[in-house]
Amino acid sequence: MKTTAQGPFRDAPIPFHDTPLPDDLTVFRVGSSMRIDKEIRPGQETHIALIAGGVVQMTTADEKGRPPHLSMWCRQLTTPEEAWLLLGSRVTSDCLYEFVVDDVRAIRIDPNKWANDLKKFVDLAMASANDEERVRFYAEIMNAVYEPMDVRWFDTDVKGPGVEGHAGVTNLDMERDIKEVFGDRLPEKKLSELKGIWTASRKQLRLGLARAASGRITLSTPITQSTHGAEGEVNMGSSEVV
Repeated sequence: MKTTAQGPFRDAPIPFHDTPLPDDLTVFRVGSSMRIDKEIRPGQETHIALIAGGVVQMTTADEKGRPPHLSMWCRQLTTPEEAWLLLGSRVTSDCLYEFVVDDVRAIRIDPNKWANDLKKFVDLAMASANDEERVRFYAEIMNAVYEPMDVRWFDTDVKGPGVEGHAGVTNLDMERDIKEVFGDRLPEKKLSELKGIWTASRKQLRLGLARAASGRITLSTPITQSTHGAEGEVNMGSSEVV
């Protein structure tokens, strides 16, 4: 039976695995400012550096999730200090990248991008099908390629205070098995073409997510052993928005 959360909202029920977060909650990722600093170039927009620095890149563990998801923590259930401890207390983990759930869900790919290419793709791939079958198949492919991101609760093997706030952004997996979805209706060559479009569409969503994060970066002073209090509490240091 589910117990109550131990984070800031102690009376809230622990969320169930793979269920959506409310729109008005805030989620965050913990990262390293050093990785971002290495990627910043003169005149470059911040979100490009965030992409290069891996802020919106799924880890191996993220990719192995079911479903795959970009791991995050809910602000209302997990404090930055708790997240830092749960993620291994790395000294270089000194940045929070925040996202409002509703803003993530609102990110969309330009509906005109790839529309003509996909229409031609379906016409060629389904040349022997009737018009109704082609229209239905086109709609199915369009829904797959343009599927937006979602933010959902996910269980994790990590243990400790604040773990109930673990969540993730879905539909960012670059290696989705297109063959598993469309393999019974498309030849191998067409599957490869469709996978290329799918990968490009996920890159567009990552770009949108990085833009959303670029205006909500909190830089905390690096956490070292010297910042631990006598009784083991963690001091994240003063924070500023950069």
